[in-house]
Amino acid sequence: MKGMFAYVLDGYDRQARLYPALLCFIPVVAVATGMYGAEFSVSKGLVSLAVSFGLIALLISIARDSGKKREPKLFAEWGGKPTTQLLRHSNTTIDTVTKNLYHCFLEKHLGVAFPSPDEEMRDPQSADDKYEAGTRWLIEKTRDTKKFPFIFRENVNYGFRRNCLGLKPVGLLGSFLGMLWILGATKVITLNSISWSRFEATEVGAKIAFLVCVLLFAMWSLYITGSSVRRVAFVYGDMLLRACDKLPKKRS
Repeated sequence: MKGMFAYVLDGYDRQARLYPALLCFIPVVAVATGMYGAEFSVSKGLVSLAVSFGLIALLISIARDSGKKREPKLFAEWGGKPTTQLLRHSNTTIDTVTKNLYHCFLEKHLGVAFPSPDEEMRDPQSADDKYEAGTRWLIEKTRDTKKFPFIFRENVNYGFRRNCLGLKPVGLLGSFLGMLWILGATKVITLNSISWSRFEATEVGAKIAFLVCVLLFAMWSLYITGSSVRRVAFVYGDMLLRACDKLPKKRS
């Protein structure tokens, strides 16, 4: 497992893996500071910091693994990988002229003839295999983030959304437990009653912490969805294919 500083320094790891983990950890920080901030001693703070780093490192690993595990299911739901779909003759997202240019470019570099519309219809799996081979070639040729900053940016956006979706159950649970903890600690909810008037009398820190947890719960529920991941995935796929216009035309 990478060290924490490695994730901070690496652009992709920081934005696509560390940030989703930190989003899951925000309810813990909100409750700790909003409810008990003044009560923490230096020694408790150091222990909490050490535990926090461990939990964040664990969440980073979960984000990476759960995001990748979810990916094949997403592709199946969408009807295939984004770039594969965009390269299909049957897909009309990219105009025919541009798509044919992409096909011709990839054919030259792969040394494999891409299917015609009729061939794609007769054997869609064989056609998809060739489109995916073209995608893998493009990914390898565009790894230089300085030469292809826009592709890198959209790849990061996709990785962030995908990993957030993988962590969605953790994010929802953490936000819900944060709200429940605050309501219980402020005596708004007891075994016998619920009284919001008690919440009105609580300190500002508790109210802010509760609001943070509510907003995070709404974000995980409404914003982190399969459809939101799909949108950024297709933007990334389109940007990746546009590299055909910038890469050398001759086979290397």
